[in-house]
Amino acid sequence: MSNTALDKPRVYKEVQSQQPEQYILAEDINQLIANVEILKGGGSGETPVIDIKTLNKKSDDTILKLNAENENRINEDSKLQSQINNINTNIDNEVSTRAQTDANLQNQINTERAERTQADTTEKIQREQADTTLQQNINNEASTREKTDTSLQTQITELNQGLVKETKERKEDDAGVQNQINDLKSNKQNNLIGGHNVNVEADVISLKGGLSKNYALNDEYRVNDFIFHENRLYRVNRVFTAADWEEDKKLLTLVSANDTASIASEVAYNNADSYLEVNNVQNAIDKLSLLKDEKQDKLTAVKNITIIDNAISSKNPHILNGRNLMEVLKAASVKNAFIKLREKSSKGDFDDLMLGDYIDLDSLTDGEGNYLWNEEYQNLRCQIAAFDHYYRVGDQDNTTHHVVMQFKNCFRQKRMHSTDSNAGGYVNKELFNYLNGSFKNGLINAIGITPLSIRRLLDTYGGWAWASEIIFLPTEAEVWGHQAWSQTTNQGIVGCPTGTSIQYPIFSMCPQSRIKFFNGNRQWWWVGSPGYNANSVFAVVDGPGIAGNIGASVVGGGVAPAFCI
Repeated sequence: MSNTALDKPRVYKEVQSQQPEQYILAEDINQLIANVEILKGGGSGETPVIDIKTLNKKSDDTILKLNAENENRINEDSKLQSQINNINTNIDNEVSTRAQTDANLQNQINTERAERTQADTTEKIQREQADTTLQQNINNEASTREKTDTSLQTQITELNQGLVKETKERKEDDAGVQNQINDLKSNKQNNLIGGHNVNVEADVISLKGGLSKNYALNDEYRVNDFIFHENRLYRVNRVFTAADWEEDKKLLTLVSANDTASIASEVAYNNADSYLEVNNVQNAIDKLSLLKDEKQDKLTAVKNITIIDNAISSKNPHILNGRNLMEVLKAASVKNAFIKLREKSSKGDFDDLMLGDYIDLDSLTDGEGNYLWNEEYQNLRCQIAAFDHYYRVGDQDNTTHHVVMQFKNCFRQKRMHSTDSNAGGYVNKELFNYLNGSFKNGLINAIGITPLSIRRLLDTYGGWAWASEIIFLPTEAEVWGHQAWSQTTNQGIVGCPTGTSIQYPIFSMCPQSRIKFFNGNRQWWWVGSPGYNANSVFAVVDGPGIAGNIGASVVGGGVAPAFCI
């Protein structure tokens, strides 16, 4: 290729290079070629391309490539625009759906708000009506209570008047009994003191020396002793010990002399002082001995009268609340109190004991649960209900003195039996077996001693039978003193069940004792008598304190057992 000079272009043209924003104006061919190198992207150190065809092809390839890239970009942009359009469409649909949902929700809110407003209005009206009704009921109840209180106050006034009258009559009776006691003591004192050697002090009779002592050296003689010596009867004036007859007889007074008498029946007796209405010393001795026995019997009777009288008069105010026997007996523990009570009662010594006196158990485990003492409920309080109630009673003679103790309130609630049946009576029913089984074991562990076994004649619904019991339910007659819903002889059962069922003194002297509680509430409780009017029921004491009967399988019956110490 020759080096032909190229003409300058007549017109300078701007040519865009591949480098961005670079436009190159060519002044000569060399510059144009250099510019072409710039256009094709060559470097400054490359050999210039003078083959226009190659350059054109290279440029065409670059343009095609650029066009292809541009077309691809257009396609990509189209796809992207389509995606954007789809997204915008979905957004528009979502916005429309949300708007519709919001509208529906707003409608629901408005509807519910309206319904609530209507309900609130209705409820307000109902509450106002209920308040009005309640106020009317309260006013009616207040009026009824006022009338009831007035009636109760009238009853209380009448009861108080009756109590005052009864107290006055009782004091008069007490005074009469006391006068009789004083007369007995006075008469016996007068009768017995005539023997000169009989001492009556309080309710005790004692002899000061023998009635007819022979004189013997070194024997002691007391004032008013009789001495029989050498067929003569003497009375002692001063205490002395026999040492010398001549000296000792100076301390004696000759009562009677019979030089021929050798025995007391031959010695004449002066009745002037003694009023014994006898004519010899032996008869006087016999008479004094008889009077001594009569005195002891009468004093025992007087003592029994006094015990009963004290229970009726002075002891009655204590029955309802009683006294704590741990304090009365000065016991250090519950078990110690029961042991001391057993020691005292087994001797028939009931002095300082009163109906209603009690011992509170610390706890009791009956095989089904462990129950602890609760001062508010007092379910574990055992109180004295009777003295010697079963003494010498039963087909097997009971010769052990005792006190009967019963739970003041209901220890727990149980049914009488698993089915509504009173066949055979209370013995061997579910509750009987429980009391004389796991409950008995728990009670023995709680009080430290085993209660006495007693024999009672019990109703068997259509018959009667003797039963041995350690823990037992009082019969209906032992609560009320008679039958109400249980069998009597009027139902044709001869001898049943009144043979051993005598009312406990605590119920006769303090009738409210029959009302028992469980956990602070009045509680109906079982008694050990089947009902006479159906073969499915047992007698009970209802919560208000009235007699009733309930099916044997009814749960929730109070259990207030008794036992003897």
